[in-house]
Amino acid sequence: MDAHKFFVPLVAANRFEEIYLRVKQYVQSQSPYSVITNRRIFRLVLEHNGTLKVLGQYILEVGKPVHDNGETVIAIFEIEVWYLICTKSRGALKDVPTWIDGQDVVAVVEFSG
Repeated sequence: MDAHKFFVPLVAANRFEEIYLRVKQYVQSQSPYSVITNRRIFRLVLEHNGTLKVLGQYILEVGKPVHDNGETVIAIFEIEVWYLICTKSRGALKDVPTWIDGQDVVAVVEFSG
């Protein structure tokens, strides 16, 4: 299994924790009816209607671009049966994150530390 040390893209290493918590707090304020879990998610592998997408896999990963808009994934949060994908313009301190139905997620990889 891959080990992925915790980071926040586009941010200096000494600010990872501060920025992550600010983004989490902002996202929580946009979704006050549900509580974000404490899982620190690095990657999601998605499957929809039994068919994997994009050359066999559709992967959302912190630090990599989102396929539809090319923006870098800043953070991935889990809230009840949903996953929230935050990019600079969606969820990372403005607008709302992209919501992914947990039924479409076939694998979750967490940061190792």
